Amino acid sequence: MDTSHKHDSVDELICQSTKIPYLQFSQGDAPCLFIHANGYPSGCYKPLLEQLKGYDVLAPLSRACWDDSDPWLENQWPKLANDLVKFARAHRQSKPFHCVGHSMGAIVLLMAIEQAPELFDKIAFIDPIFLPTPLVKLANYLPNKLTSGTKMIKKTLGRPDQWQSLQQAFDFHRSKRAYQALSDPALWQFIVGGTKQVNSYWQLRYSKQWEAWFYQHPPHAWPMLRKLNKPFLGLRAEKSEFLTPKSWLKWQKIKPHDTYIEFQGQHHLLPMEAPRDVAHAILDFLE
Repeated sequence: MDTSHKHDSVDELICQSTKIPYLQFSQGDAPCLFIHANGYPSGCYKPLLEQLKGYDVLAPLSRACWDDSDPWLENQWPKLANDLVKFARAHRQSKPFHCVGHSMGAIVLLMAIEQAPELFDKIAFIDPIFLPTPLVKLANYLPNKLTSGTKMIKKTLGRPDQWQSLQQAFDFHRSKRAYQALSDPALWQFIVGGTKQVNSYWQLRYSKQWEAWFYQHPPHAWPMLRKLNKPFLGLRAEKSEFLTPKSWLKWQKIKPHDTYIEFQGQHHLLPMEAPRDVAHAILDFLE
């Protein structure tokens, strides 16, 4: 039974000066930016973002959702950081933005803060991809034709990305291990927020070519983290597939005076698995 109607999509807006599409959750006056993860457009996070009471949340969509160019032709990380800086400047108010970034979104935030620190204030990092340095060096050293054969890349590029109905898309993802921890409502929100209708079928909004590129080119996060001079909240899912216990401890050692919370029993899709608990943690920190 198709219950997608219970998980409404959010009207998409277009930034007039940058032409970057974004979602807006206006629940107060305090400016806040949300930067989504690789493969998960902003609409997937609606249950979290609509609980950030007191904040005017702007959630831009990564260019993986709207840029039809070939991501393999150049380094995409600087582009994402530049997009965020331009978007923040276009929407700048009298106060700098509080920011929330999930997974890859945390890396984009770090890069943007290096470029324009005056635009940003407090930061909440949700299960960021702070990977071990040897792994990052190896992935970026090897040629694409070698790393493209890894299990994650082959799986990303080889999976279906369009279906005849939302129900068919839901049924396909329901059985996949990556989504087993999501409740049915949370998975429906991913389907509704992460797809678009193209003619007679439904297609993933986030290009799998771009998703694979980011998996294949993990970022050097630790040097940027060491230079960060903003108050932040670090959130980790106990069963995270990307932020290991060793990296979690390293993070706290590098920045021992900031705030850290670990969510027991949760996975990397923490903001979708437990949106209310994550929202409460973010609000407690920002206020």
